[in-house]
Amino acid sequence: MISPSITSSFPPSEDTLLHSLHCSSLGHSRNSYLQLLHNKNSKKSKQEVRQHPPSLSVMRGETATLSCHFKVESLKHGVQWFKMQSEKQLIAKSSRQIASEKNQTSSLVITDVAPEDSGWYYCEVNVLHRDPERGNGTELVVLGEKTNGRSQK
Repeated sequence: MISPSITSSFPPSEDTLLHSLHCSSLGHSRNSYLQLLHNKNSKKSKQEVRQHPPSLSVMRGETATLSCHFKVESLKHGVQWFKMQSEKQLIAKSSRQIASEKNQTSSLVITDVAPEDSGWYYCEVNVLHRDPERGNGTELVVLGEKTNGRSQK
């Protein structure tokens, strides 16, 4: 007959819970142990992602700069920018759309904006073994035309 017992305790780190499973068999001298470490804060320590401005109006032909601030615990992360249309469209690097990152801030710079650039833009931060976190979004509105330094509607 197997007689299992399970105990949980805190090892030296307060963030980690140690689970131990001990199985012994009556009449046999063999015992089995299994120990698991569990990070108590794994659900709480997710990354934070914020975008600003929430809305940006730019004249046609000008430059739009969207910012994404994030906090991540890992140096190994990736940031991607998306434009939401009927489905998520990844922003590819081009001569008009350039994304950069420095000090946990990513910027998307769109030069010579055109009406088709209008829409909702989101940054998404990816960390290994975690679900991606998306920013709150920035709505880009392209207005009128820029002609000889003056704008028209």
